[in-house]
Formats: sequence, structure tokens, C-alpha cells
Amino acid sequence: MPTFEDPSNTMEDAFQAVRALDCHRDRLADVKIAVFSAHASRDDDDEPRGEALARNGVPILGKIRISSLEDRAEGMADVRVLLNGDRWGQLSAAMQRAVVDSCLTSIEVRQKDGAPLLDDEGRPKLQQRKWDFELVGFHEVAVRNGASSVEVHNFQVLFDEHGQTYLPLLAPDERPVNYLATAPKRTRTKAKEITKGSGSTHERGPLASAPLVARISHLTSPATILAVAKLELAKKPRGPVIKEIKARVLELAILPAFIRVEKGEDQQDPPLELDLDAAVLVTSPADLDISTLDRLVPECRDATVLGWILDDERAREEPRPEVAEVVERCLRELGATVVNAAPRPTPKSGNVPETVLRARIGKLDSSDTLLGIYILEVQRKKTRVRITNALRERATELDLGTLHADMTEVDGGGHKFTNMPDLAAGVLATSDDAVDDRTLDANVPECRDANVLRWVLEALADRDGLTDLVNERLAQLAAPQPGATIH
Repeated sequence: MPTFEDPSNTMEDAFQAVRALDCHRDRLADVKIAVFSAHASRDDDDEPRGEALARNGVPILGKIRISSLEDRAEGMADVRVLLNGDRWGQLSAAMQRAVVDSCLTSIEVRQKDGAPLLDDEGRPKLQQRKWDFELVGFHEVAVRNGASSVEVHNFQVLFDEHGQTYLPLLAPDERPVNYLATAPKRTRTKAKEITKGSGSTHERGPLASAPLVARISHLTSPATILAVAKLELAKKPRGPVIKEIKARVLELAILPAFIRVEKGEDQQDPPLELDLDAAVLVTSPADLDISTLDRLVPECRDATVLGWILDDERAREEPRPEVAEVVERCLRELGATVVNAAPRPTPKSGNVPETVLRARIGKLDSSDTLLGIYILEVQRKKTRVRITNALRERATELDLGTLHADMTEVDGGGHKFTNMPDLAAGVLATSDDAVDDRTLDANVPECRDANVLRWVLEALADRDGLTDLVNERLAQLAAPQPGATIH
């Protein structure tokens, strides 16, 4: 069973705006209406059980319930307007008002001789207005039977009578979002052509997903990250690996190059620089044979990866001097010192309580930060619906249409954004006051949201040394920063 809560601010705003319309103001003046936000019940893993509101198994955005005489006698409202709180944040402000308008329009005051009928409590008698039309059916029946089918017949009648209202000739980019559609399944891309059949001898190594994700989180070379993506997409892509690659791609602002790799266009003019030798080493376990190392190490251009190979070799029970010698020589040629790369935390949503985070979201005005939080939230093992809804509602409050589109892109597993996600600000905004030094060192210098940095500064009032780091970054942001989208 769904649960019902008090309406959000945007629900209340939409209700008040629609009720004030001439078509409803006088007609419903004596009707007591209460608005509630409906949410699907959750299982033990905090996953929704079905839809918050549905009709015949199909999600709906709103409906009304007329209270019984007994409920009215106990002081309840005459009508309860139930809005789908799990989907509300996906709607634009105009669509939200339209949902409320549909609900209020369905409330009909019963009359006799032009005067409203009253019940025993002196309240107006109400009934739910019947639909002007309802289109239901099966697409396959329409395909098989054409104009003889009830589906096509009813659609044709609607079009003949009201075609200009319901089927306007909109350009593709003007059509409303199908907010009830399920996210499309991701399919294999042209990147699968990059190894076998192309004359390449580079293939993804057998390293398991978990250790590979940890390695990717430490990579800083775009050439290596893109090459790892190429090898991963060439076989059956693994979800956690692709997710980590995308996180690094966003951090390094190399989306256009990643898209070319995904489409198999990395060798078109101008060709991308890919370190495939480094990618094979990254995706392989530590026990590579000497012949494989002899082939890959001299061509690897990533000092971080070579440092890992050298560390692995030194950790062997019986180190192979010839391997260490080759790796050290290659590192010297690259002008690098022989140490492991400093671990860099993978951007992850912090552990601030949900109620606190929702309050913080209501104070943010940077579309980049809001998008960063949304990405981190979706990447969680258990996405919190109320947080994503709060982010959607904030985007609506600020009238950020492009942010809604970017969030929908995230939901579908895409990465083509209009705004530039500020993942560093997202990490800091979702972290509590006890955030560790390592997280601060990694994210404060990358954060582009001065408001978030000021929150951090307040939390660090008694932690000497770290306040200088935040103040230095705030000073850098004093002038307008390219790439930031502050609203």
C-alpha cells in the first residue's frame, strides 16, 4: 500500500495557482480540498513495491478521492487530491499545474435547479466527473486489423474532432517528455569492433570487476582511461566498470572523446590518443608472463600503470630482475619517479542524513552542483527516491529545464549533458561535518561552488590547516570561473 505525506512546496504552489483559475475559483469555493503526496511502499532493501499511483497497472500522476459522509463529519476535507510523489519531480512546472488542473476538473458539485446540493453536514455533495474520452487498446491489434479495430476507430474519432488540440505538429525537440516511459535498455555500441576483426592484438585482460574498478579510480591519464573504455566495450561491458569509467570521464572533462570511443569513431580524423598497452596492463592481474610484459611495457606511456607493475614485481616471492630493469628504464624515459600513484578517492555520495541533505538541496542554486549530487545519488547501491525527487523539485523551483533533461540523461545511463556536473561539490555537499581529510584534499581544489565551500569552512572551524585549503579555493573562485553554470 502506498504511503501519503504532506505535499511538497512545488505541489502546494501548483495547487494554489490552479485553484485560483477562473474555471475553479468560484465553482469550488465551498469545497474543502486537501493535497497529499503519494509514495510507493518500500521493501526491506528500500526499493519501491510497484507504483505510488496506478490505474489498471499503468502509472498515473494524480487522482482524487471524495470523502464519505462519516469522514466529513469527523472533520476531514471533502476531497483529497493525491499526487504521485515518486514521479512529481520529473515534471516541468507547467506539467505539474496541468496534473492538478486535471484533478480539480474531475471534481463535480452536484446541483439541482442551478443550486448546489448539500449533505446532512451542510457540505456540498460531490461526484467524480466522467472522462470526456479514454483511449485504451493494444497496438498489435491496431496493426493487424487497421481501421477495423476499435483502437484505430477511437483514435480516428478523437483526431477528427480535436486533432489540432491533441496532435499538434510539434518539432521533435518541442515534444513533451514521456515521463511514464521506462528507461531504455543500454545496447552494445560500435566500440565492439575495436579489437577482433580490426587487426588489433589488444584485448581486455581477465582482471575481475572489483579490483579493476579500484584501479580505474586512480587513473589520471585520459589516453589510458579511454583505452580501458575501448577494451571494456569490445566485450560484454560490465556495469560497475563502465560506471567507474564514466565517473573518471566526467572528472577529467573528456566526454566528447569518450563518446567517440563508444561509437567506434576514435580512429577517425583526428584520431584519439589511446594507450592500449597501458589498458591491457590495467585490466590484467599481477601474474603476467615475461613475454606479455616484454610486449606491453616498452610501449606503455602511463607512469602510474608502470609503477603498479614495478610494485607488483617487487612484491613477488621471487622477483624477476629482468622485468624490474625494463620497467625502471621505461619510467626513466618518461621522466617519472618510481612510486605508486597517490590514492584518489572515487567520487561517492557522502553520509549526511537524508533529512539534512534535502534541506541543503533547497539552498543550492548551481545546476552543476545539483547535477553532481544527482549523479552520485544514482550511483549509490540503493538510490534514495526522496533525494532524487528533491533534486528534481529544486530544478523546477529554479526553472532549470536543461537540468531536468540532464537528470533524465543520467536515468537512462547516458552522459551527454548540457551542464557540467560538479562532482566535487556533490561529494562535499553530501558529506557530514566529520568528513575525512583525504576527501577534503581530493575535492576542495576541484569544487566550483562557493556556497558549498562556505558550508565546509563553517564545519572546519576547529580543524586547523584545512581551512587554508578552503580559503585558497574560495579566493580562486572570486573571479568568474569558465565552465561553471551558476543560476
